[in-house]
Parts: sequence; structure tokens; C-alpha cells
Amino acid sequence: MKGGELNGLDLDELTFLLESGSDRIGALDFQASATHYIGRGTGQATLDQLLTAAERVEKNLPLSPELDQALHHGSSIGGARPKALIEDGARKFIAKFSSSSDAYSVVKGEYIAMRLAALSGLNVAPVEIVRASGKDVLLVQRFDRFHAGDAWYRRSLGPVCTAATVHFCAAVPNFSWLEIRNSPAETHLGFENSDFFPVQPKLEGAFYPVSDAPGLGIEVNEELLARQSFEFWEAPHLKRRDGSVTNW
Repeated sequence: MKGGELNGLDLDELTFLLESGSDRIGALDFQASATHYIGRGTGQATLDQLLTAAERVEKNLPLSPELDQALHHGSSIGGARPKALIEDGARKFIAKFSSSSDAYSVVKGEYIAMRLAALSGLNVAPVEIVRASGKDVLLVQRFDRFHAGDAWYRRSLGPVCTAATVHFCAAVPNFSWLEIRNSPAETHLGFENSDFFPVQPKLEGAFYPVSDAPGLGIEVNEELLARQSFEFWEAPHLKRRDGSVTNW
């Protein structure tokens, strides 16, 4: 259902969440069943397909069946500029497209800013500039996903993510439950390190209280963090007897 078919319909927040793509930014997905997982919009499209679709959407023109299929292969995400989520081998990207109203190459400007930040020693996402259908496309590599074996996994651990998730879930009407890792046996992994995050969400029984402090309600020890060197970490890659791979 799309376009004029939506006129007069009153869609609630849950409908939007259940119809959204499973590979959205972050670690949350929404399912109609508590026991069966069905991914939505997890395919991929070429840059040329997505660019053509983005141009037509920006001009409020209908998509051909071919472009409609291409657009739904790469999950569309919000923002001021036309963009989409795409997959390239063992990497996932946010593809930001040039706009027809650009007075200059905005995507090139963002690329330069990101590269200067990286060369200055800041930890920023890797970026690339490619050409598709004769236009510049900025590819920003996603840091919330990683590839292991033949599967993709979410990087979703840490107090900042927990705080953001608590606020998000509290804003969703009729929200029921959310799985969370909270095991004393895993404290050595530093998921809830109180030295770096002196104020953070704390589980009280089976509930996280929603903070009314500014922002997400956490405090970061920036001085201590500044003395740390970056060390890449991802969950263990375990292979089951049937050859499938899990990250836990």
C-alpha cells in the first residue's frame, strides 16, 4: 500500500515500526511474533538503481516497477538528503546521493570533512566517493554492523546504547519487553564500566528506570577516555555443529 492508497488511513506508531526495514540504524527491530523472526528489507541494490530511484522520489515522481524493486532492496532511511542503506561484500554503507538542488558537490564536501577528521586523529567512519549515473555518491561505512562467516551482526552493547534504547522504548506506546544482556559473569567485558560511565542506566529488578537527567541521562569520564588507546573488539565467532555461525 502506497501513494493515494494511504489517503484517509490513520496508521499508528506500531504499524510504522512493523513495516520498517529490519536493517535500520542501531540495534532494534520489531516483529509481529515473539517466537518467529522474519527479516524485512534485507536485500541489496546497485548504486545506479538506487540513484535513479532517489532522483524520482526527490522530484515526487512515481517509480517504475523496476525502480520500486530497487528502492526496496536498499532500505530507505530518513534525513535531509536522499540516501539509502546498501551492502557491498563484507561491508555495509550509508549511500548519500547528490541532490538536484545542490549549488556545489555537498557529498564531496562531507567526504573532505570526514577525511580531514580521520587524518587529524579522530575516530570517524571510513568514507569513499564513487560515481553512479554520472553523479557523486558518498559511501559512509556503517559501524553498527559487522560481518562474520556468512551472517551480519549488530554492535549493540554498552551504556550509551542501553540509555538510548531505554528512552526509545519508553516513547513507544504499548511497548512490552526488550531482551538485555545483564550477567554478573560478563562484568569483566566492560559493558557497564562505571569508571568510564559513572552515571548510567542500572537495572532495578526487571526494569530500567527512565532517567529525567539532561540528554540520555548518562555521564562520561572524558578525561579517562582520552587516556585510552582504541582497541577493536567484537563478540566471539562460534560455529555450530551444522556449520551455521553465531556471535555468542
